[in-house]
Amino acid sequence: MSREIPPEVPQDPSNSFTRLPGPSYAHPDIVVNITAGAGPMNIMMFGPKVPSLKSGIHQAPLKNSGPVIHCKANRLRKIWKDRFLNHEQYEDGMPVEVTPFQKSVDLTDYPEGELIPVIKELADEGSYLLQQLLDGDDPRLTILRRDLIEALQDENLRVRFNSDVYLPWPMMALDALPEKTDDHFARFFGYRHQIDQAADCYPSVSPVLIAHARAATSLNVDMQLNTVERAAEVRALLDTTDLTERTQSNELIRALQSPNVDEDLMYFWCHGSFEGAPEPHLVIRLTDSAGIDGELVKRLRTEARTHGQQETFRPFVMLNACFAGLVADSAEFEHIGGVLIRSGAEGVLGPQIEIPKLFGAHYALEFIDRYLAGSSTAGGSPGSSPDTSLKLTEIPWR
Repeated sequence: MSREIPPEVPQDPSNSFTRLPGPSYAHPDIVVNITAGAGPMNIMMFGPKVPSLKSGIHQAPLKNSGPVIHCKANRLRKIWKDRFLNHEQYEDGMPVEVTPFQKSVDLTDYPEGELIPVIKELADEGSYLLQQLLDGDDPRLTILRRDLIEALQDENLRVRFNSDVYLPWPMMALDALPEKTDDHFARFFGYRHQIDQAADCYPSVSPVLIAHARAATSLNVDMQLNTVERAAEVRALLDTTDLTERTQSNELIRALQSPNVDEDLMYFWCHGSFEGAPEPHLVIRLTDSAGIDGELVKRLRTEARTHGQQETFRPFVMLNACFAGLVADSAEFEHIGGVLIRSGAEGVLGPQIEIPKLFGAHYALEFIDRYLAGSSTAGGSPGSSPDTSLKLTEIPWR
């Protein structure tokens, strides 16, 4: 005789279908996972733009170890710094002045005969690093390497790299393009695609607690940089928002120690440097001399979560400071960007090399203007597909 068996639901994420699902986000077109252990690294690849295999997914061992590729990546960063910051012009074999790469924001007016060879060299070096990363003879790697390179020939893709080794993905490049043999700009990953690195898992997206009438922002600044050209325009743009200004480290510490830091954009306009021999790690400084590093940020956010209050921390963080996109050579030290992501930040943007102050101010003005307008995606080019990532118009203040 049949009888009805009572169901037992140990987990009920939908509250018996009484709760609407959370916000959905478009997945990346390509996801590349790279894991580093004691020996050679391993790579895995999947996504809607990746050709499917008859069985299983793309995964294979790589030839080189994490430390080897890390050293090669540092070499590429140094070449970028040397070509754009330390490059010199010569006449009759004698240096005449420092090349105005570091004084120029728009390189389109730079003499093509001098600019293109530099761009080609950087693209060739970026392509070389990619080759070294994907080096190996495993048959599975041969197929993965071929399919990944073919997929990256496309444009305006959203590509995510989940990697234990922090690499300069936007600086990597394809070989010379058959259809654009002279367009070396188009070879760079950062030029062709929307790139992000997510070495750690992002926290779950929590529901928005407060719908702001206008964007809530903060300016965390070294006041000595306020005299840089265009910095005042960035400040004027932020003044159109609900702005909090912090000039001293104790002000920033109090904010990071608070459970409720309900900001949409957290902007840093300050100096960054690697300090702390024998294990250098990134330190940023506001107007005073006190340094802020990843370990301090981690302690402050940990303390904020122990207060027993509802935690609100979901800003997009722009670290406009030298080296702010880098991590420490030692895994023993926390990276500021990684801590902010694990604390709930929706994203972190920062450079991997030293940047000229003038360029930093111009870049911030362009980025923040587009970000606050809600017409572009963070990391997307003006011509990228609007449905490849969360639209900024969906941010609460819009």
